[in-house]
Amino acid sequence: MAFLAPLINDQQVDVNGDPLTGGTISVYLAGTSTPAATYNDRDGLPAHANSWPITLNTLGLNSQGAVWLVGGQAYKFVIKDVNLVTMRTIDYVSGINDAFAANDQWVVFGGTPTYVNATTFTLPGDQTQTFTFGTRVRTSNTGGIVTGTVVRAAYSAPNTTVTIIPDSGALDSGLSLVSVGLITPGSPSLPGTLTTPPFRNRIINGAFRTDQRNSGASQVITAGAAIAYTTDRFYVSCTGANITSQRVAGTGYQYAQTLTGAASVAATLWGQRIESSNCYDWVNKQVNVQVPISAVGITSVTWNAYAADATDNFSSKTLLANGTLTVSATVETKFFSFPAGANAGRGVAIEFVTGALVAGQSITYQGAFQAEAGQVSTFESVEVGEDLRRCQRYFASVGAAITVTASGAAQNWGVPVQWPVPMRVSPAITLGGSVTFGNVTSESTVVTGTPTLGCKYGIVNTAAGVAFVDGRVLAAAAEL
Repeated sequence: MAFLAPLINDQQVDVNGDPLTGGTISVYLAGTSTPAATYNDRDGLPAHANSWPITLNTLGLNSQGAVWLVGGQAYKFVIKDVNLVTMRTIDYVSGINDAFAANDQWVVFGGTPTYVNATTFTLPGDQTQTFTFGTRVRTSNTGGIVTGTVVRAAYSAPNTTVTIIPDSGALDSGLSLVSVGLITPGSPSLPGTLTTPPFRNRIINGAFRTDQRNSGASQVITAGAAIAYTTDRFYVSCTGANITSQRVAGTGYQYAQTLTGAASVAATLWGQRIESSNCYDWVNKQVNVQVPISAVGITSVTWNAYAADATDNFSSKTLLANGTLTVSATVETKFFSFPAGANAGRGVAIEFVTGALVAGQSITYQGAFQAEAGQVSTFESVEVGEDLRRCQRYFASVGAAITVTASGAAQNWGVPVQWPVPMRVSPAITLGGSVTFGNVTSESTVVTGTPTLGCKYGIVNTAAGVAFVDGRVLAAAAEL
């Protein structure tokens, strides 16, 4: 049994509105280049098959009669003029009232798309309400079907420019059709726990709410030195001359991190290393990254994604992908993606590099840095205490104090110190804080039992009597 074809039984016209005389309609199986038969009678018998392609008469109609489609099958129509120039492509079409056709998850968008580049196309009119952030799209291209997620749609008369992150592949100049997913990001029919699972963002402290080392104070980064950890989980380095790094109030976000240049600064680097346990499931997946950036005095920043050559050891690493982002004084969220590859389970680093950042120039990374595999979603915010807990696996500061009454000189005294959470590995411990001493010759930290859980802080008194230490802070670092 056949069903009447929608769309192509009407008069076909050219760009001037005149009948598409001599034009053709090529019919294929949906999503393919495999020719499909159509019929001029509802019985769908071979004797009533239309010619392929269908040729239009002087009225722009099929001279063989109405076009009928086999039930339970979806089709693609390619309409061309007499010079074989494609006028329109319509994919995933079934016959009218075809109850046998499988329900499709994609809705064909009626406007004709225009290719811009590998991730961007335009559509006529204001389509920003249809192509909102997170909308899933399916596109037909010369190279085949490309699916992806909308990350930006901006209207500037007369067109809307839509930018997507493809799941794989890229748009090409043969872009002919765009479909949108039935489930919309704004009001999905699926529960949120299915569409946006927890811990999809593997960047820890992506909102910069935790700054245990500096509490918002500026930090000098020494030129030519090894990376220095700054706002929790983020490291910075530079060459040529020293710069400063500081967590500041964000623009449109609660916090941001700013690198401020100085004369003779040749380059800066800012990034985060992701522990193997937190990206093991990235193996051979596409990772999608978003970060809002603004800058003063520079116009570009390069991103680099690496996989560690040994598990959680970034002394040697392999470049996965890189690219260049255009930046300006206006905060704009930048999107890019990279293939995590087979070695992502060893750990992944995402870094941003500038060239010269001289006096009066700066770059600011705003507090919504996200990296996730297989999807693009809005920034995942977690409870501030959970943010801190995650950071303390890598760095923690714990206070310690001792007051004792010694019966003689040179006696050893100690107190146990427990880290707030189990640390990644046995930490390196440094002593700090605003300390007050009394009758103390020396201090020490001794690792006993399980070093990832804590240590013993000890003193040796100078003479008999009361000995004390107050205000000591133990900083434990187990960074990657």
